[in-house]
Amino acid sequence: MVALVDTNSDPSLVDYVIPANDDAPKSIALLLEYLQQAAEKGAQEKVKAAQKDATVQAAKKEEKVAEKKAETKAPVAKKAEPKKEADAKIAKKETGRAVKAKSETATKKEDITPDAPKAAVKKTTTAKETKSE
Repeated sequence: MVALVDTNSDPSLVDYVIPANDDAPKSIALLLEYLQQAAEKGAQEKVKAAQKDATVQAAKKEEKVAEKKAETKAPVAKKAEPKKEADAKIAKKETGRAVKAKSETATKKEDITPDAPKAAVKKTTTAKETKSE
């Protein structure tokens, strides 16, 4: 029990004593205004605490969702080729393309070169070959 206690009241009957003039209307109005402000402040703090709790809980849920997504993505990531193997395959393909391009270029040059000079080059022999015969 909470009560305003005056000098003409027995405070032993009250659990929480508020020493004030219990006969004056201004005293009672002042006390009620103070209690109203305290109640409003407490309600605002309760709302803020509830909002903070909701924010914290939402953040925890987001973390759990992110962890679950990471767990489901992890097996997919393991199936992907390691970077070194992928780079080696790309390099092998590029090398194969370069060799193919060189052989095509060489073939084109042979096609363009007239046959007569080739025959002349083939028929000529060196001095060493002549001596050995």
